Amino acid sequence: LAADAADNVAVAGVQFTIDGGDLGSEDASAPYSLTWDSNSVANGAHSIGAMARDTAGNTVTAFPVNIIVDNIVAPPPSTVLFSPSDDTYADSRNPTLSQGIKTTLLVDGSPIYITYIKFDLSSLAGRAINSAKLRVKVADKSNSTQVVKRVDDNSWSETTLTYSSRPALGVTVASLPGLKSVGSIIEIDITAEAAAKAGQIMSLGIDSTGTDGFDVYSKENATGKPELEVTAW
Repeated sequence: LAADAADNVAVAGVQFTIDGGDLGSEDASAPYSLTWDSNSVANGAHSIGAMARDTAGNTVTAFPVNIIVDNIVAPPPSTVLFSPSDDTYADSRNPTLSQGIKTTLLVDGSPIYITYIKFDLSSLAGRAINSAKLRVKVADKSNSTQVVKRVDDNSWSETTLTYSSRPALGVTVASLPGLKSVGSIIEIDITAEAAAKAGQIMSLGIDSTGTDGFDVYSKENATGKPELEVTAW
């Protein structure tokens, strides 16, 4: 916003207004202007004004300028819950056996059990991810630390994956706390990974850094199934 003001003595300042109320503070030096964010008012008709004040205290108000504010109002983010399309684990003791029909998913460092979970995020194409939380329910406790890792190969399925055919684990995207009690629900922040995979298939691996393994319920279990909660615009 800008206004011209002159006086036979001196102009002390110009106060801009909207709908009769002050906009910011008085501008005491020429050129008289104000940067105004129209998002600070509701869409619709408004009246912009300016009042000049001289050093003697006299004031004069300019004719108001009527405007229409028509900003695009962004909708609030919405929350979507995803269930795994596939989940299973690789068992080093039975390297050619698929574990896809089990109701629990195992994670351990000795013997080696690696859990794999896959989500179809195609419905998030073009959306901005605000947060993504993976939740699993503990079926067997552990004091070891487990990590969630990226899996770039999405060609696996729960009915065919074995230890021998398991896809490679990539970089670590999150860590699980060490102490996990039976029945507790572990919530893991994987926002960055979900944002990178929005509109695609996202596969994750859960690996153990120790030998005190733990189990979580799979999607085949009646309750406590893994889920991914995504909040997105």
